[in-house]
Amino acid sequence: MICKTLLLSAVLLTAGQTPKPAITPIPAANAASFGGQGTYLSPSSPTALAGAACGPNGCADGCNGCGIPWFGFSRPGNACASGGFLSKILHCQTPKDKNGNGDGKDKNGNGKDDAKDKNGNGDAKADDEKKDDEGPWRIFPNEVAGFKTTGWMYGTGVYNASNSSGTRYNGPMSSNDQEGVYLNQLWLNVNRPLKESLSWGANLDFMFGNDFISSQSRGFENANNRGWLPAWNRNTDYGITIPQAYVEVGTTKASLKVGHFYTPHGYMVIQAPSNFFNTLPWGFMMTNPYTHWGALGTANLSDDWTVMAGIVNGWDALDRPVNEAAVLAGVKYNFQEKKGFLSVNVMSGREPENLGAGYANRTLVTTVLDYKLTDDFNFVFEQNIGWQQNNGLDTDVFYNFSPYAFYKINDRLKAGLRYEYFRDPSGFTASERVNNPNNGPIPANNLGGPYSGTFQTIAVGLNWAPCGSSNLMIRPEIRYDWFQGTGTPFNAGQSKHQVMLVLGAFYQF
Repeated sequence: MICKTLLLSAVLLTAGQTPKPAITPIPAANAASFGGQGTYLSPSSPTALAGAACGPNGCADGCNGCGIPWFGFSRPGNACASGGFLSKILHCQTPKDKNGNGDGKDKNGNGKDDAKDKNGNGDAKADDEKKDDEGPWRIFPNEVAGFKTTGWMYGTGVYNASNSSGTRYNGPMSSNDQEGVYLNQLWLNVNRPLKESLSWGANLDFMFGNDFISSQSRGFENANNRGWLPAWNRNTDYGITIPQAYVEVGTTKASLKVGHFYTPHGYMVIQAPSNFFNTLPWGFMMTNPYTHWGALGTANLSDDWTVMAGIVNGWDALDRPVNEAAVLAGVKYNFQEKKGFLSVNVMSGREPENLGAGYANRTLVTTVLDYKLTDDFNFVFEQNIGWQQNNGLDTDVFYNFSPYAFYKINDRLKAGLRYEYFRDPSGFTASERVNNPNNGPIPANNLGGPYSGTFQTIAVGLNWAPCGSSNLMIRPEIRYDWFQGTGTPFNAGQSKHQVMLVLGAFYQF
Protein backbone atom coordinates (compact mmCIF):
# COMPACT_ATOMS: atom_id res chain seq x y z
CA MET A 1 0.00 0.00 0.00
CA ILE A 2 2.90 2.34 0.69
CA CYS A 3 4.06 1.74 -2.88
CA LYS A 4 0.51 2.45 -4.07
CA THR A 5 0.45 5.75 -2.23
CA LEU A 6 3.83 6.76 -3.63
CA LEU A 7 2.69 5.90 -7.16
CA LEU A 8 -0.52 7.89 -6.74
CA SER A 9 1.37 10.87 -5.38
CA ALA A 10 3.87 10.72 -8.25
CA VAL A 11 1.11 10.71 -10.86
CA LEU A 12 -0.68 13.61 -9.21
CA LEU A 13 2.48 15.65 -8.83
CA THR A 14 3.33 14.99 -12.47
CA ALA A 15 -0.05 16.38 -13.41
CA GLY A 16 0.68 19.47 -11.34
CA GLN A 17 -1.92 18.63 -8.66
CA THR A 18 -1.73 18.36 -4.89
CA PRO A 19 -2.06 14.79 -3.49
CA LYS A 20 -5.37 14.05 -1.82
CA PRO A 21 -5.54 13.68 1.97
CA ALA A 22 -5.74 10.27 3.62
CA ILE A 23 -8.65 8.14 2.47
CA THR A 24 -11.53 7.82 4.90
CA PRO A 25 -12.53 4.21 5.51
CA ILE A 26 -15.60 3.17 3.60
CA PRO A 27 -18.11 0.79 5.17
CA ALA A 28 -18.47 -2.46 3.31
CA ALA A 29 -22.13 -1.75 2.70
CA ASN A 30 -21.21 1.37 0.70
CA ALA A 31 -18.38 -0.20 -1.27
CA ALA A 32 -20.58 -1.05 -4.24
CA SER A 33 -21.16 2.63 -4.93
CA PHE A 34 -17.42 2.94 -5.63
CA GLY A 35 -17.32 -0.02 -7.97
CA GLY A 36 -16.91 -2.87 -5.51
CA GLN A 37 -13.16 -2.54 -5.20
CA GLY A 38 -12.54 -5.24 -2.60
CA THR A 39 -10.50 -4.28 0.46
CA TYR A 40 -9.95 -0.58 0.97
CA LEU A 41 -6.82 0.71 2.64
CA SER A 42 -5.89 4.11 3.96
CA PRO A 43 -2.76 5.80 2.58
CA SER A 44 -1.91 6.84 6.11
CA SER A 45 -2.16 3.29 7.44
CA PRO A 46 -1.44 0.18 5.36
CA THR A 47 -4.09 -1.77 7.23
CA ALA A 48 -7.31 -3.23 5.85
CA LEU A 49 -10.25 -1.08 6.88
CA ALA A 50 -13.26 -2.64 5.23
CA GLY A 51 -14.02 -5.48 2.86
CA ALA A 52 -16.42 -5.70 -0.04
CA ALA A 53 -17.33 -8.41 -2.46
CA CYS A 54 -16.14 -7.69 -5.99
CA GLY A 55 -17.55 -10.55 -7.98
CA PRO A 56 -19.95 -13.48 -7.75
CA ASN A 57 -17.36 -15.28 -5.63
CA GLY A 58 -16.13 -12.22 -3.75
CA CYS A 59 -12.42 -11.55 -3.75
CA ALA A 60 -11.76 -15.10 -4.78
CA ASP A 61 -12.28 -13.85 -8.32
CA GLY A 62 -8.82 -12.30 -8.26
CA CYS A 63 -9.76 -8.95 -6.74
CA ASN A 64 -7.19 -9.32 -4.04
CA GLY A 65 -5.87 -5.82 -4.39
CA CYS A 66 -6.69 -2.65 -2.55
CA GLY A 67 -8.93 -0.01 -4.06
CA ILE A 68 -8.87 3.76 -3.95
CA PRO A 69 -12.50 4.82 -4.28
CA TRP A 70 -11.86 8.33 -5.61
CA PHE A 71 -10.33 6.91 -8.77
CA GLY A 72 -11.57 3.33 -8.93
CA PHE A 73 -7.94 2.23 -9.00
CA SER A 74 -6.85 -1.19 -7.84
CA ARG A 75 -3.61 -3.07 -7.41
CA PRO A 76 -2.23 -4.93 -10.48
CA GLY A 77 -4.10 -8.18 -11.01
CA ASN A 78 -7.45 -6.84 -9.80
CA ALA A 79 -9.89 -7.52 -12.62
CA CYS A 80 -12.66 -5.57 -10.92
CA ALA A 81 -11.38 -2.03 -11.33
CA SER A 82 -14.34 0.25 -11.83
CA GLY A 83 -12.93 2.39 -14.60
CA GLY A 84 -12.48 5.48 -12.45
CA PHE A 85 -10.32 8.40 -13.47
CA LEU A 86 -6.90 7.02 -12.54
CA SER A 87 -7.57 3.53 -13.81
CA LYS A 88 -8.83 5.05 -17.05
CA ILE A 89 -5.82 7.27 -17.73
CA LEU A 90 -3.43 4.44 -16.85
CA HIS A 91 -5.61 1.86 -18.62
CA CYS A 92 -4.65 -0.94 -16.26
CA GLN A 93 -4.71 -4.36 -17.86
CA THR A 94 -5.26 -7.82 -16.52
CA PRO A 95 -2.17 -10.06 -16.74
CA LYS A 96 -3.45 -12.04 -19.71
CA ASP A 97 -3.59 -8.85 -21.80
CA LYS A 98 -0.04 -7.80 -21.02
CA ASN A 99 3.48 -8.99 -21.68
CA GLY A 100 5.11 -6.40 -19.45
CA ASN A 101 6.34 -3.82 -21.93
CA GLY A 102 3.51 -1.33 -21.65
CA ASP A 103 2.17 -1.89 -25.15
CA GLY A 104 -0.50 -4.16 -26.57
CA LYS A 105 -0.40 -7.95 -26.71
CA ASP A 106 0.97 -7.75 -30.25
CA LYS A 107 4.30 -6.55 -28.88
CA ASN A 108 7.17 -8.88 -28.06
CA GLY A 109 8.36 -6.93 -25.06
CA ASN A 110 11.58 -5.44 -26.43
CA GLY A 111 10.15 -2.30 -27.93
CA LYS A 112 9.69 -3.81 -31.39
CA ASP A 113 6.35 -4.98 -32.69
CA ASP A 114 5.59 -8.12 -34.61
CA ALA A 115 3.63 -6.20 -37.22
CA LYS A 116 5.23 -5.85 -40.61
CA ASP A 117 5.06 -2.07 -40.65
CA LYS A 118 5.25 0.78 -38.17
CA ASN A 119 3.46 4.08 -38.43
CA GLY A 120 5.01 5.65 -35.36
CA ASN A 121 1.82 6.01 -33.34
CA GLY A 122 2.65 3.47 -30.66
CA ASP A 123 0.18 0.88 -31.91
CA ALA A 124 1.28 -2.63 -32.78
CA LYS A 125 -0.50 -2.58 -36.15
CA ALA A 126 -1.68 0.29 -38.26
CA ASP A 127 -4.85 -1.59 -39.28
CA ASP A 128 -5.39 -3.51 -36.06
CA GLU A 129 -8.89 -3.06 -34.70
CA LYS A 130 -8.30 -3.53 -30.99
CA LYS A 131 -10.86 -4.26 -28.39
CA ASP A 132 -11.74 -1.57 -25.89
CA ASP A 133 -9.69 -3.25 -23.16
CA GLU A 134 -6.54 -3.61 -25.26
CA GLY A 135 -3.83 -1.09 -26.05
CA PRO A 136 -3.45 2.42 -24.67
CA TRP A 137 -6.37 4.60 -23.71
CA ARG A 138 -6.67 7.40 -26.28
CA ILE A 139 -7.89 10.96 -26.04
CA PHE A 140 -9.21 10.61 -29.60
CA PRO A 141 -10.44 7.00 -29.75
CA ASN A 142 -12.53 7.39 -32.90
CA GLU A 143 -11.35 7.80 -36.46
CA VAL A 144 -12.31 10.89 -38.42
CA ALA A 145 -12.56 10.37 -42.19
CA GLY A 146 -10.40 7.29 -41.76
CA PHE A 147 -7.69 9.17 -39.81
CA LYS A 148 -6.66 8.19 -36.29
CA THR A 149 -4.90 10.65 -33.97
CA THR A 150 -2.52 9.42 -31.26
CA GLY A 151 0.46 10.74 -29.39
CA TRP A 152 2.64 10.64 -26.31
CA MET A 153 4.74 12.68 -23.89
CA TYR A 154 8.23 11.46 -23.06
CA GLY A 155 10.70 12.97 -20.64
CA THR A 156 14.01 12.03 -19.04
CA GLY A 157 16.15 13.01 -16.13
CA VAL A 158 19.86 12.48 -16.87
CA TYR A 159 22.74 12.52 -14.39
CA ASN A 160 26.35 12.05 -15.48
CA ALA A 161 28.42 10.80 -12.55
CA SER A 162 31.64 11.40 -14.49
CA ASN A 163 31.25 15.11 -15.29
CA SER A 164 33.48 17.18 -13.02
CA SER A 165 34.49 20.11 -15.22
CA GLY A 166 31.23 22.03 -15.17
CA THR A 167 29.99 20.70 -18.53
CA ARG A 168 26.46 19.39 -18.87
CA TYR A 169 27.16 17.39 -22.03
CA ASN A 170 27.52 13.61 -22.15
CA GLY A 171 30.21 13.11 -24.75
CA PRO A 172 29.74 13.41 -28.52
CA MET A 173 26.20 12.06 -28.48
CA SER A 174 23.27 13.29 -30.54
CA SER A 175 20.55 12.07 -28.15
CA ASN A 176 20.37 12.26 -24.33
CA ASP A 177 23.52 14.30 -24.71
CA GLN A 178 22.87 16.71 -21.82
CA GLU A 179 22.46 16.44 -18.08
CA GLY A 180 19.24 17.71 -16.57
CA VAL A 181 15.50 17.11 -16.83
CA TYR A 182 14.05 17.48 -20.32
CA LEU A 183 10.85 17.02 -22.24
CA ASN A 184 12.29 14.84 -24.97
CA GLN A 185 9.18 14.28 -27.07
CA LEU A 186 5.73 15.81 -27.24
CA TRP A 187 4.49 13.79 -30.18
CA LEU A 188 1.35 13.87 -32.29
CA ASN A 189 0.63 11.35 -35.03
CA VAL A 190 -2.20 11.48 -37.56
CA ASN A 191 -2.45 8.30 -39.59
CA ARG A 192 -4.78 6.84 -42.18
CA PRO A 193 -3.85 3.14 -42.53
CA LEU A 194 -4.15 1.10 -45.68
CA LYS A 195 -6.84 -1.56 -45.98
CA GLU A 196 -6.71 -5.12 -47.24
CA SER A 197 -8.24 -3.97 -50.51
CA LEU A 198 -6.73 -1.27 -52.74
CA SER A 199 -6.80 2.02 -50.84
CA TRP A 200 -4.82 5.12 -50.00
CA GLY A 201 -3.27 6.16 -46.74
CA ALA A 202 -1.28 9.00 -45.23
CA ASN A 203 0.81 9.77 -42.19
CA LEU A 204 1.87 12.98 -40.47
CA ASP A 205 4.07 13.24 -37.38
CA PHE A 206 4.73 16.39 -35.37
CA MET A 207 7.31 16.50 -32.58
CA PHE A 208 8.47 19.11 -30.10
CA GLY A 209 11.24 18.43 -27.61
CA ASN A 210 14.88 17.90 -26.81
CA ASP A 211 15.13 15.01 -29.32
CA PHE A 212 14.56 17.33 -32.29
CA ILE A 213 18.20 17.07 -33.34
CA SER A 214 17.65 13.41 -34.34
CA SER A 215 14.65 14.16 -36.53
CA GLN A 216 15.73 17.12 -38.66
CA SER A 217 16.22 17.19 -42.40
CA ARG A 218 18.64 19.34 -44.32
CA GLY A 219 16.72 21.85 -46.41
CA PHE A 220 13.60 21.48 -44.25
CA GLU A 221 14.01 22.06 -40.51
CA ASN A 222 17.71 22.77 -41.05
CA ALA A 223 18.79 25.81 -43.06
CA ASN A 224 19.59 25.21 -46.71
CA ASN A 225 22.65 26.70 -48.38
CA ARG A 226 20.44 28.37 -50.98
CA GLY A 227 18.39 29.98 -48.23
CA TRP A 228 14.93 29.33 -49.70
CA LEU A 229 13.72 27.84 -46.40
CA PRO A 230 15.03 29.29 -43.13
CA ALA A 231 16.12 27.15 -40.20
CA TRP A 232 13.30 26.33 -37.80
CA ASN A 233 15.28 25.66 -34.66
CA ARG A 234 17.82 28.02 -33.17
CA ASN A 235 17.50 26.93 -29.55
CA THR A 236 20.06 24.27 -28.57
CA ASP A 237 17.73 22.53 -26.11
CA TYR A 238 14.31 22.41 -27.77
CA GLY A 239 13.03 22.34 -31.31
CA ILE A 240 10.15 21.42 -33.60
CA THR A 241 10.28 18.82 -36.35
CA ILE A 242 7.96 17.04 -38.75
CA PRO A 243 9.80 13.71 -38.96
CA GLN A 244 7.23 12.00 -41.19
CA ALA A 245 4.83 13.32 -43.82
CA TYR A 246 3.89 10.91 -46.58
CA VAL A 247 1.05 9.47 -48.61
CA GLU A 248 0.82 5.87 -49.72
CA VAL A 249 -1.27 3.71 -51.97
CA GLY A 250 -1.77 -0.04 -52.06
CA THR A 251 -2.96 -2.71 -49.67
CA THR A 252 -1.74 -4.21 -46.41
CA LYS A 253 0.26 -6.67 -48.55
CA ALA A 254 1.90 -4.30 -51.04
CA SER A 255 2.23 -0.51 -50.95
CA LEU A 256 4.16 2.51 -52.16
CA LYS A 257 4.79 5.52 -49.94
CA VAL A 258 5.98 8.90 -51.22
CA GLY A 259 7.21 11.78 -49.09
CA HIS A 260 9.12 12.00 -45.83
CA PHE A 261 9.56 8.88 -43.68
CA TYR A 262 11.81 7.23 -41.13
CA THR A 263 14.69 5.06 -42.29
CA PRO A 264 14.24 1.29 -42.19
CA HIS A 265 17.84 0.98 -40.96
CA GLY A 266 18.55 0.12 -37.35
CA TYR A 267 16.90 -1.78 -34.54
CA MET A 268 16.10 1.19 -32.33
CA VAL A 269 14.04 4.13 -33.54
CA ILE A 270 13.34 7.74 -32.57
CA GLN A 271 9.79 7.09 -31.30
CA ALA A 272 10.09 6.55 -27.55
CA PRO A 273 7.28 3.97 -27.07
CA SER A 274 8.94 1.66 -29.61
CA ASN A 275 12.23 1.43 -27.70
CA PHE A 276 13.17 -0.35 -24.49
CA PHE A 277 16.10 1.90 -23.54
CA ASN A 278 16.16 5.67 -23.12
CA THR A 279 19.64 6.07 -24.59
CA LEU A 280 20.56 5.17 -28.14
CA PRO A 281 23.57 3.15 -29.36
CA TRP A 282 26.55 4.92 -30.92
CA GLY A 283 25.89 3.04 -34.13
CA PHE A 284 22.38 4.46 -34.39
CA MET A 285 23.52 8.00 -33.57
CA MET A 286 26.63 7.99 -35.78
CA THR A 287 26.28 5.44 -38.60
CA ASN A 288 22.55 5.49 -39.43
CA PRO A 289 20.41 8.00 -41.29
CA TYR A 290 17.32 9.12 -39.38
CA THR A 291 14.87 10.03 -42.14
CA HIS A 292 14.54 10.07 -45.93
CA TRP A 293 12.69 12.03 -48.60
CA GLY A 294 11.64 10.00 -51.61
CA ALA A 295 9.65 6.86 -52.41
CA LEU A 296 9.68 3.41 -50.85
CA GLY A 297 7.81 0.31 -51.99
CA THR A 298 7.12 -2.68 -49.73
CA ALA A 299 5.66 -6.08 -50.62
CA ASN A 300 4.80 -9.10 -48.49
CA LEU A 301 5.67 -12.02 -50.74
CA SER A 302 4.26 -14.44 -48.18
CA ASP A 303 3.62 -14.65 -44.45
CA ASP A 304 7.36 -15.18 -44.01
CA TRP A 305 9.06 -12.93 -46.58
CA THR A 306 8.91 -9.15 -47.08
CA VAL A 307 10.96 -7.10 -49.55
CA MET A 308 11.35 -3.38 -50.06
CA ALA A 309 13.06 -1.01 -52.48
CA GLY A 310 13.13 2.74 -52.90
CA ILE A 311 14.79 5.89 -54.21
CA VAL A 312 15.58 8.71 -51.77
CA ASN A 313 17.56 11.94 -51.64
CA GLY A 314 20.29 10.49 -49.45
CA TRP A 315 20.57 10.78 -45.69
CA ASP A 316 18.30 13.22 -43.83
CA ALA A 317 17.87 15.66 -46.69
CA LEU A 318 15.05 17.29 -48.61
CA ASP A 319 17.36 19.71 -50.40
CA ARG A 320 21.15 19.99 -50.29
CA PRO A 321 23.91 21.46 -52.47
CA VAL A 322 24.17 18.18 -54.39
CA ASN A 323 20.84 16.38 -54.75
CA GLU A 324 21.47 12.85 -55.96
CA ALA A 325 19.36 9.75 -55.75
CA ALA A 326 20.35 6.99 -53.35
CA VAL A 327 19.06 3.43 -53.42
CA LEU A 328 17.32 1.71 -50.51
CA ALA A 329 16.69 -2.03 -50.53
CA GLY A 330 15.92 -4.66 -47.95
CA VAL A 331 14.59 -8.13 -47.20
CA LYS A 332 12.98 -9.48 -44.05
CA TYR A 333 12.21 -13.03 -42.97
CA ASN A 334 9.58 -13.53 -40.25
CA PHE A 335 10.05 -16.65 -38.17
CA GLN A 336 7.05 -18.87 -37.68
CA GLU A 337 4.84 -18.63 -34.59
CA LYS A 338 5.84 -14.97 -34.24
CA LYS A 339 9.24 -15.91 -32.86
CA GLY A 340 10.86 -12.85 -34.42
CA PHE A 341 12.57 -11.80 -37.65
CA LEU A 342 15.83 -11.48 -39.55
CA SER A 343 16.29 -8.40 -41.75
CA VAL A 344 19.02 -7.02 -43.99
CA ASN A 345 18.84 -3.44 -45.33
CA VAL A 346 21.22 -1.78 -47.77
CA MET A 347 21.60 1.87 -48.77
CA SER A 348 24.06 3.32 -51.25
CA GLY A 349 24.54 6.80 -52.74
CA ARG A 350 26.78 9.86 -52.78
CA GLU A 351 27.00 11.68 -49.44
CA PRO A 352 29.03 14.63 -48.12
CA GLU A 353 32.55 13.91 -46.96
CA ASN A 354 32.76 14.83 -43.30
CA LEU A 355 36.27 16.21 -43.64
CA GLY A 356 36.22 17.33 -47.25
CA ALA A 357 34.25 19.64 -49.51
CA GLY A 358 33.02 17.07 -51.99
CA TYR A 359 30.62 14.16 -52.23
CA ALA A 360 31.53 10.49 -52.48
CA ASN A 361 29.72 7.17 -52.47
CA ARG A 362 28.63 5.92 -49.05
CA THR A 363 27.23 2.42 -48.52
CA LEU A 364 25.55 1.16 -45.35
CA VAL A 365 24.47 -2.41 -44.57
CA THR A 366 22.35 -3.14 -41.50
CA THR A 367 21.48 -6.61 -40.19
CA VAL A 368 19.03 -7.25 -37.35
CA LEU A 369 18.13 -10.58 -35.74
CA ASP A 370 15.23 -10.49 -33.28
CA TYR A 371 14.34 -13.88 -31.80
CA LYS A 372 12.09 -14.96 -28.94
CA LEU A 373 13.90 -17.85 -27.24
CA THR A 374 11.17 -18.47 -24.65
CA ASP A 375 7.97 -16.76 -23.58
CA ASP A 376 10.01 -14.65 -21.18
CA PHE A 377 13.40 -14.28 -22.87
CA ASN A 378 14.15 -12.37 -26.07
CA PHE A 379 17.48 -11.94 -27.85
CA VAL A 380 18.42 -9.30 -30.44
CA PHE A 381 21.59 -8.84 -32.44
CA GLU A 382 22.26 -5.78 -34.62
CA GLN A 383 25.20 -5.00 -36.88
CA ASN A 384 25.99 -1.98 -39.06
CA ILE A 385 28.88 -1.63 -41.46
CA GLY A 386 29.50 1.33 -43.73
CA TRP A 387 32.21 2.75 -45.93
CA GLN A 388 32.83 5.99 -47.82
CA GLN A 389 35.58 7.69 -49.77
CA ASN A 390 37.09 10.38 -47.56
CA ASN A 391 38.76 13.47 -49.00
CA GLY A 392 39.38 11.62 -52.24
CA LEU A 393 42.37 9.83 -50.72
CA ASP A 394 41.23 6.73 -48.87
CA THR A 395 38.13 4.77 -47.92
CA ASP A 396 36.87 5.01 -44.37
CA VAL A 397 35.16 2.00 -42.85
CA PHE A 398 33.00 2.20 -39.72
CA TYR A 399 30.99 -0.52 -38.05
CA ASN A 400 29.26 -1.57 -34.85
CA PHE A 401 27.51 -4.57 -33.37
CA SER A 402 25.10 -4.75 -30.43
CA PRO A 403 23.62 -7.80 -28.69
CA TYR A 404 20.51 -7.20 -26.59
CA ALA A 405 18.83 -9.46 -24.02
CA PHE A 406 15.34 -8.89 -22.59
CA TYR A 407 13.71 -10.84 -19.78
CA LYS A 408 10.08 -10.54 -18.66
CA ILE A 409 10.08 -10.66 -14.87
CA ASN A 410 6.30 -10.48 -14.66
CA ASP A 411 3.39 -8.91 -16.49
CA ARG A 412 4.41 -5.41 -15.49
CA LEU A 413 8.20 -5.52 -15.26
CA LYS A 414 10.85 -6.30 -17.84
CA ALA A 415 14.65 -6.13 -17.66
CA GLY A 416 17.03 -5.37 -20.51
CA LEU A 417 20.76 -5.50 -21.19
CA ARG A 418 22.67 -4.03 -24.16
CA TYR A 419 26.32 -4.12 -25.11
CA GLU A 420 27.78 -2.20 -28.05
CA TYR A 421 31.09 -2.19 -29.86
CA PHE A 422 31.43 0.79 -32.22
CA ARG A 423 34.60 1.06 -34.29
CA ASP A 424 35.52 4.20 -36.25
CA PRO A 425 39.28 3.97 -36.98
CA SER A 426 39.53 7.37 -38.68
CA GLY A 427 36.95 9.22 -36.60
CA PHE A 428 34.88 9.75 -39.72
CA THR A 429 31.41 9.61 -38.18
CA ALA A 430 31.78 10.90 -34.59
CA SER A 431 30.04 14.25 -34.15
CA GLU A 432 28.23 16.31 -31.56
CA ARG A 433 25.58 18.95 -31.09
CA VAL A 434 26.54 22.56 -31.81
CA ASN A 435 28.03 24.20 -28.69
CA ASN A 436 28.86 20.79 -27.22
CA PRO A 437 32.37 21.20 -25.73
CA ASN A 438 33.13 17.49 -26.08
CA ASN A 439 34.87 17.92 -29.42
CA GLY A 440 38.43 16.89 -30.04
CA PRO A 441 40.98 18.58 -32.30
CA ILE A 442 41.14 17.79 -36.01
CA PRO A 443 44.43 15.98 -36.75
CA ALA A 444 47.09 17.99 -38.53
CA ASN A 445 46.90 15.82 -41.65
CA ASN A 446 43.13 16.51 -41.85
CA LEU A 447 42.52 12.84 -42.68
CA GLY A 448 40.88 11.78 -39.43
CA GLY A 449 38.13 12.94 -37.15
CA PRO A 450 38.31 14.11 -33.55
CA TYR A 451 37.87 10.61 -32.09
CA SER A 452 39.66 7.86 -33.96
CA GLY A 453 39.10 4.58 -32.18
CA THR A 454 36.50 2.43 -30.47
CA PHE A 455 33.49 3.30 -28.32
CA GLN A 456 32.00 0.57 -26.13
CA THR A 457 28.85 0.67 -24.04
CA ILE A 458 27.00 -1.42 -21.48
CA ALA A 459 23.43 -0.36 -20.66
CA VAL A 460 21.11 -1.99 -18.11
CA GLY A 461 17.51 -0.96 -17.69
CA LEU A 462 14.01 -1.78 -16.54
CA ASN A 463 10.61 -1.14 -18.09
CA TRP A 464 7.86 -0.85 -15.49
CA ALA A 465 4.20 -0.48 -16.43
CA PRO A 466 2.43 0.48 -13.17
CA CYS A 467 -0.65 -1.72 -12.64
CA GLY A 468 0.00 -3.17 -16.09
CA SER A 469 -0.76 0.18 -17.68
CA SER A 470 -0.86 0.43 -21.45
CA ASN A 471 -0.35 4.19 -21.24
CA LEU A 472 2.35 4.84 -18.67
CA MET A 473 5.86 3.36 -18.84
CA ILE A 474 8.70 4.17 -16.42
CA ARG A 475 12.25 3.33 -17.56
CA PRO A 476 15.26 3.56 -15.24
CA GLU A 477 18.62 2.94 -16.93
CA ILE A 478 22.33 2.86 -16.11
CA ARG A 479 24.83 3.29 -18.94
CA TYR A 480 28.62 3.01 -18.93
CA ASP A 481 30.71 4.22 -21.91
CA TRP A 482 34.41 3.93 -22.51
CA PHE A 483 36.64 4.92 -25.40
CA GLN A 484 39.93 3.50 -26.71
CA GLY A 485 41.81 5.59 -29.23
CA THR A 486 42.86 9.14 -30.04
CA GLY A 487 41.11 11.85 -28.05
CA THR A 488 39.19 12.13 -24.78
CA PRO A 489 35.50 12.43 -25.70
CA PHE A 490 33.95 12.72 -22.22
CA ASN A 491 33.89 15.28 -19.42
CA ALA A 492 34.72 18.15 -21.77
CA GLY A 493 37.82 16.49 -23.14
CA GLN A 494 39.17 15.22 -19.82
CA SER A 495 38.07 11.59 -19.67
CA LYS A 496 37.74 8.41 -21.71
CA HIS A 497 34.97 7.02 -19.46
CA GLN A 498 31.53 8.09 -18.30
CA VAL A 499 28.63 6.72 -16.24
CA MET A 500 25.11 7.97 -16.90
CA LEU A 501 21.99 7.46 -14.79
CA VAL A 502 18.77 8.02 -16.74
CA LEU A 503 15.17 7.93 -15.55
CA GLY A 504 12.68 8.15 -18.38
CA ALA A 505 8.90 7.94 -18.59
CA PHE A 506 6.36 8.24 -21.36
CA TYR A 507 2.60 8.47 -21.39
CA GLN A 508 0.64 7.59 -24.50
CA PHE A 509 -2.62 9.34 -25.29
